Amino acid sequence: MAMINGKNGYFEKEVSIKNVDLKKVGLSALVIFLILSTYFGLKYYYAKKLLKYNALINTAKTEKDYEKIISSGCPSVLKPVALYYYGKELFNNKEYKKAMAEWEKIINYYPEHYLYGRALIGYIHCYANVNEVFDYKHIIELIKKKKFAWENEAYYDVALILEDKGRFEDAKSVYEIVKKNGNEFWSKLANYKIMVLKNKKKSSKKS
Repeated sequence: MAMINGKNGYFEKEVSIKNVDLKKVGLSALVIFLILSTYFGLKYYYAKKLLKYNALINTAKTEKDYEKIISSGCPSVLKPVALYYYGKELFNNKEYKKAMAEWEKIINYYPEHYLYGRALIGYIHCYANVNEVFDYKHIIELIKKKKFAWENEAYYDVALILEDKGRFEDAKSVYEIVKKNGNEFWSKLANYKIMVLKNKKKSSKKS
């Protein structure tokens, strides 16, 4: 019985729990508890896994270290980071084809990752080392595919490679892209390089 204070004084109201199945209530509570426990347990497990692989990537020093990280269940959120630094290690060891392959995975499968631009720039330098003929138009098309943080640097590096190969007219055309699209820093730098190329052309004509 429950005494409830109404407008017209006190009245009695019987509260019945006869129709409530306590067994079902208990089971429902247990199911909710198990779901929440599993959810938070998995989150904790995943957080631990992220910390573990992040530490492994930070302490990796050799190609084998990176190979082990990538092949042993590295979380997808950290995989492009592992691929990037693996590619960097390969590049430093002058294994350009292998480095190119690793960076290409980031370009193809992780285009929204913050390391996309760095991977593309690395890929450009590998491409220049692997191919006798530097098809810069193919590289320009790759850069144009999407906007990324280091876009001007990518164009600039293409121009530098062309200049290094003595292809001054091609280099100038790419510097012009940087001059047009870049911020004040890149525009000034590209303009300076264009002036340098003009002087190189004049001196080569005199000789």
